[in-house]
Amino acid sequence: MALIANSQIKKGQFLVGGKIGFSAANYGRSPTSNYKTTNIFISPNIGYFIIDKLAAGAKIDFWSNHQSVGESSSTTTLTTLSPFASYYFLHPAKMVNIFVDISYNNYKNKYTNQSQPSNTYGSNGYTIAAGPSIFLN
Repeated sequence: MALIANSQIKKGQFLVGGKIGFSAANYGRSPTSNYKTTNIFISPNIGYFIIDKLAAGAKIDFWSNHQSVGESSSTTTLTTLSPFASYYFLHPAKMVNIFVDISYNNYKNKYTNQSQPSNTYGSNGYTIAAGPSIFLN
């Protein structure tokens, strides 16, 4: 009998992940009242464990929404760059762990409407997240 455990949260290891999403909808019965919307979301992240159980890295979020009603259309694009730090509380060999993640968020939002010039603005904020993490491999 043998037991082999590979830790994913030890110093010198990389943390790589992300999310991707797409949705589209079409409502309406006539060309003048037809409503269409398309959403695209991409969010890669990468981190590096600087010490056991503590990773630092960056997340990039890209979200785009395009809407049209009849002949009128608009597009909203949101990009976020977020440096983060994640700490895992339980022993590194555990398959299920508990973590807390703190990040600083730099948002850039651009709104384009075919009848108006583009409008771009930015903001900053912080995010704190916590919960379980399950390592499948």
